[in-house]
Amino acid sequence: MSGPIEETERTIIPEGNAVGEGHHMYKINGMYYLISTDYKPNGRTLCSRSKSIWGPYETITITADETFGYHAAPLTQVPRGEKYRIGEDGTKFGIPQVDKDATACTNIHQGGIVEDQNGQWWALLMMDFHSIGRTVTLAPITWKDGWPMLGLEGNLGRAPRTWFKPNISLNEKHHAPYERNEDFNGKALGRVWQWNHNPDDSKWSLKNGRLRLQSMPAEQLMWARNSLTQRVIGPKSIATVELYTKGMKDGDVAGLGNINVPCSWIGIVKNGKEMTLRCFEQAINDTIDVSLEKADKLWLRMVGDFDNDCAHYEYSLDGASYKQLGREMPLSYQLISFQGSRHALFAFNHKGRNGGYAEFDNFIIEEPLADRSHNIPYGKSIRIINLATKKPMKALTHGLLYDTDAKDNTPQTRFRVIDRGQGKVILQCEDGRYIFCAGFGIAGDVRLTTDESRAEVFLWQDYLNHEFMLMSMRNHRYIGKSPTTGSPYSMDFTGSDPARRNGAVFRWICE
Repeated sequence: MSGPIEETERTIIPEGNAVGEGHHMYKINGMYYLISTDYKPNGRTLCSRSKSIWGPYETITITADETFGYHAAPLTQVPRGEKYRIGEDGTKFGIPQVDKDATACTNIHQGGIVEDQNGQWWALLMMDFHSIGRTVTLAPITWKDGWPMLGLEGNLGRAPRTWFKPNISLNEKHHAPYERNEDFNGKALGRVWQWNHNPDDSKWSLKNGRLRLQSMPAEQLMWARNSLTQRVIGPKSIATVELYTKGMKDGDVAGLGNINVPCSWIGIVKNGKEMTLRCFEQAINDTIDVSLEKADKLWLRMVGDFDNDCAHYEYSLDGASYKQLGREMPLSYQLISFQGSRHALFAFNHKGRNGGYAEFDNFIIEEPLADRSHNIPYGKSIRIINLATKKPMKALTHGLLYDTDAKDNTPQTRFRVIDRGQGKVILQCEDGRYIFCAGFGIAGDVRLTTDESRAEVFLWQDYLNHEFMLMSMRNHRYIGKSPTTGSPYSMDFTGSDPARRNGAVFRWICE
């Protein structure tokens, strides 16, 4: 497979047809389908089809601009034309501010399609998701005129943030895909862990309920072998680990790090008999040191807010009270090693020799936003604030839905969320009327009715932190209000923009 045989090259799809990378080929009902991603200027997903594998192919876009309301991550920059090596002066790296209104490659793209056991089709795609890195998305497919369009009838090309899982028989209870916490008491590491390089198995062990890493020569963290890693978890999480340092020798460095480009870490550096607690941030080539008289055991943690692409380190000498060391660091996604942030337990020797060892125990991940059982305010009377206009929603007397001044606290600004099962809800104004949609397209006015049977059934799209969207189960579009035109609410929004300020995303508050 060194290359094509001379004079056998064949053009299947000519250049200039917007076909990109990440190709997946299928033969379905006698037709050949090629799924690809056009990555310039942003990550749209395309489908090319032909009755012959050799073409000719016609190509359409099957999804675009679906970011689920997330803007692109800061992207690590390296000066053009300049040779660099990960490990040189960190000031060569740049983490610029992002355009929060831009789709970039945050939208779902690059993947394939699959048919489940009941004949329903799905797209399994990825998105470049903030400093978390690349994450997987599952989206329903609707076949339209022989094309596998992402999304649902009435809103093709966009995918719901929340939808119903595949209807297949599985005798399996809901559970997290991985157990992230680790006490190292077992005979093997948990499945969540990955080594950053192929490990030297003679230099690590599970011993007496701890992970022991023997230090080997390394210039810095990114070159250190036997660093044990797992992906960070968003949107917010706290990773804490116990570090034991008695086995460390001169030149050893050990601790908790973030393997990314640029990287960072907090840990112990041993020079001679001196033990120093250090926080290092490669992005600005900054080192902060704290001298410790005794540090046989200490607790290290990383506190991450990955939706906002920032994190900081903390330490404790008693496992109870923690102090921050270093600044609140900006985090990035990057296309140098194509990854996001990874927690790392590491030990290496910066003086170019095999050193001693460090031991780790009780790696614990706290996820403060993991419990979503109370995110939909069932049965509660709420005020609905439009993120774009910053104004509360109001049911007008003559039957339309508009917004009003923040000081308006009349019953027409309060709505009760009525449960219709599986995340479906209807909304009743406190004055007794229900929200429904009259018409379709741009004339899809949101109206009020006293007839509950006419109430619009919405599928609640949860964004955490009391933010949400409402998708009509009838036309699969979203309720929203333009922040600029002065028009009333309508039911013709295709979804959120990356910055969540096109008028389709709300925040609920109870008063």
